[in-house]
Amino acid sequence: ERWGGKDWNVPPPRKMQVALLTAAEADDALLLQLREAGSLKKASLPQLRAARDFLADGEVGWAELAARHGILQSAGAWDATIKLARRIGWLRPPAAAVDEAEPATAAVLSNMQLLLQVATAGGGSSSRSETAIATVAIAAELLGDPGLNIPAACVRHGVTIGHLGSGRKSARERAERTRAALVELGLTDWEALKRQWAVKLDRPAVKALQQRHRVSVAEAARALHAAAGDEAAAGAALLSQRRSACLEAGDAPPEEESVPSSASAVFDDPKLLRIQAALRDEALRRAAIEAGVAAGSSGLHARRGAGALVGLKTIAVAVDMAKANGGPFDLHASAVRHGISDPNEPAGRNRKGLHDRVAPVAARILELGLLESDAAADAAAAAA
Repeated sequence: ERWGGKDWNVPPPRKMQVALLTAAEADDALLLQLREAGSLKKASLPQLRAARDFLADGEVGWAELAARHGILQSAGAWDATIKLARRIGWLRPPAAAVDEAEPATAAVLSNMQLLLQVATAGGGSSSRSETAIATVAIAAELLGDPGLNIPAACVRHGVTIGHLGSGRKSARERAERTRAALVELGLTDWEALKRQWAVKLDRPAVKALQQRHRVSVAEAARALHAAAGDEAAAGAALLSQRRSACLEAGDAPPEEESVPSSASAVFDDPKLLRIQAALRDEALRRAAIEAGVAAGSSGLHARRGAGALVGLKTIAVAVDMAKANGGPFDLHASAVRHGISDPNEPAGRNRKGLHDRVAPVAARILELGLLESDAAADAAAAAA
């Protein structure tokens, strides 16, 4: 049977081979098989039918779907239907599907996310904002299938679409805009991308290169990739490129270190890198629990963006705040020391925004006991 032009390749049960079923009955039999295979035993047949129809035609409205299958037109019923569509969508994904739950695919998508952060008109280290991994994945699917059912792809990748249709237009625009950016960058062959960018780039190293050499995130990522992950070699290549450009323009060659050492030191601090990794792992664990997904399960995704890395400079200031633990603490001085704030700016400028950015991180560091575990790691290293 085919749903929305997709061959789901589900073999019929033995009893169906001796009975002449209508197309609708056969379709329902396939749905019931998927319900058993996907542990969806609580799902009713009307809900399953509605989820199937949404996967076949993502533009169909909720009112029409609900009326077609006799479902209550409520936000709760919509949410339940979309959850089913997400599960079924990954049980039998389309041919162009890109599953970020697969480690190899996740590495490629993470690298593509960096490559999309090209330079802006501001120059220097100014870069385009980070594109959500889910959007990058949908854009990659669009490269493989220009006729992709984008709303259904959004559901598979956890992008929220409201029961009144909200979010569909903006999600489509983001996906198509990201696809156009990938085409512009020449990142169009998914098989080639999987071969060339299969090793996930170290994001702290990319960030360090970006800050030290005042280049975009994409330039830093490409340099690190070309150097096979060797940060020193990548930095030397970037410095050589800048010097050549300056000589051609008749300008003075750049210094090797483009930012103050007090600010750049955070990118090489193993303690901060350990805390950064621990914060990310904890965020992913909590997101998986909230989403009801077992860690490491394939095709069932935790909330997107949950595993985003907290910036090392932010962590450095948060560590200072956590060490003060409610005692006297000069937020501005710490932010200046770690390169977040300009020393020439008034101390009170954007204090609330900075506090709101740092305080939750400091609280998580204390809650997880990361200062204590870091001290234990230092003691073990000293003993060794």
